[in-house]
Amino acid sequence: MHRQLAGAPVEAAPALLATLGSIYSDRLQSRVDAVPVWSELLRLEPGHERALRRLRDAFVADGAWDRLHELYAAQGRLDDLVEVLQSAADRLAATEPRVALYRRVAKLCQGSARQPERAVRCSERTLAIQPDNIEVARELVPIYREQRNWARLLGTYEVLLGAASDDDERLALVESLRQVAHDKLASPTLTLQWAAEAYRLRPTDATLRSGLEAAAERADGWDELSRMFEERIADATVGDAERLVLLDKLAVVARDKLSKPDDAQRYYRRIIALDPLRHRCDRGARVDLYGDPPLGRPRRGLPPPTRGRARGRGSPADPASARAAAGGTAR
Repeated sequence: MHRQLAGAPVEAAPALLATLGSIYSDRLQSRVDAVPVWSELLRLEPGHERALRRLRDAFVADGAWDRLHELYAAQGRLDDLVEVLQSAADRLAATEPRVALYRRVAKLCQGSARQPERAVRCSERTLAIQPDNIEVARELVPIYREQRNWARLLGTYEVLLGAASDDDERLALVESLRQVAHDKLASPTLTLQWAAEAYRLRPTDATLRSGLEAAAERADGWDELSRMFEERIADATVGDAERLVLLDKLAVVARDKLSKPDDAQRYYRRIIALDPLRHRCDRGARVDLYGDPPLGRPRRGLPPPTRGRARGRGSPADPASARAAAGGTAR
């Protein structure tokens, strides 16, 4: 067949090459011998579909992605190349080769193939099978911002947060998450979630604590706020000054937001136990802690009213009042 091909006129060469290529590909199963034959046929007849398919199958089987790219680029069929590469990537079982091929497709789509949406899909597939791929996550952040795809942007920030190396980087990412939740999604629950995460990372930061309180106000998350402050107070490393601040806040939340006066009294007692000289709480606190219960009975655990208090203005124990009362009765 090779001798016949060598002596054949030019117009007969394509048919002979097609026959020889089929022998190598189908009967002898030799891609090494078949590829030069099909390549020559494609050179003589650009766009020859059979030769293109045979070369495509051979290059995909060998993982010869550069040669496959050259093959389709020479034919001016980059869109077809994208389809072939993505189909090949979907069929790969091993993670690393699959990710590498998706990355190749994404780069091709962002560049000469001009298919940005497909590039994003390839990057998303990469992140789905390799969630710790920080490079891909960083590439997706500006794309999602431009697309205003806030839900996916949150997920991508979470990937980056999981790979952050220090608290400063974590705080920056948590702040980005909080801003998206508050400004873009208008979700009080998510805003509280990320404000709480920021507070956990740096609980001594007054600004972060204020942000947590504001988020709890919007989300009506007073139970969550109380739980976090209680956990912080229980930390053995926390100083008394910070404990007093947090107990003050817990008392006000219990009294004004949760309508739990018994809890408020407990917090105020803890404040006094920590700072015995601190007798002057705010007026509401004094009422909660020392106010008179119904019928003048003292609250459990609190001293009864003093005699001086019982002999206040208008009390029957006051002689002048008693005489005035008696005179009024006589009249």
